[in-house]
Amino acid sequence: MGQPAVPGDAVPQGQPIGPRSRGIRRSAAIITAALLALAAPALGQPRPGPAPAPQRWEARFYNPQPAPGDLVLPLPCGGAMAFRRIDVPHESALADRKIVVGGTDERFAFAEGSRYDYIDGAFGDPKDKTRRFYYLAKYEITELQLKAITGTCATPERAGLRPATGTTWFDAVQAAQLYT
Repeated sequence: MGQPAVPGDAVPQGQPIGPRSRGIRRSAAIITAALLALAAPALGQPRPGPAPAPQRWEARFYNPQPAPGDLVLPLPCGGAMAFRRIDVPHESALADRKIVVGGTDERFAFAEGSRYDYIDGAFGDPKDKTRRFYYLAKYEITELQLKAITGTCATPERAGLRPATGTTWFDAVQAAQLYT
């Protein structure tokens, strides 16, 4: 008859242990021992407290020219982003506003040819039922803001105020998902 692969394993009487099951049990015992060895230093150690709250950015890092009506929303890492309200006339539920987007400059026609599109505000104005609105970022997103959105807290400094460049459309979509 076979011997238990690991001391303490119970083997039903009359059933031999094959080489495959012996190997699996031995591997499980080794993995368990390794995990316990890795966890041993943490056992009995006090748990670290919460990380200190990040320092709030000065307004010059996210809204250098404040104006009445600015919507300032928080970012991770103590940051913020300023938005402006854009009003759109609204007649009825399905009456989106027809606008022209793109440019007419022939040099950029391959990328920005003008075309018609439709727009409507996502938010309703309770004071004026003929007006809807949406919010648009007041400034281009900066390197500092993009780092905050992606979870890399950086110290606010002047160099971080440059517009975030070298990003792809996919980077922008990911940043929007992370921010919402």
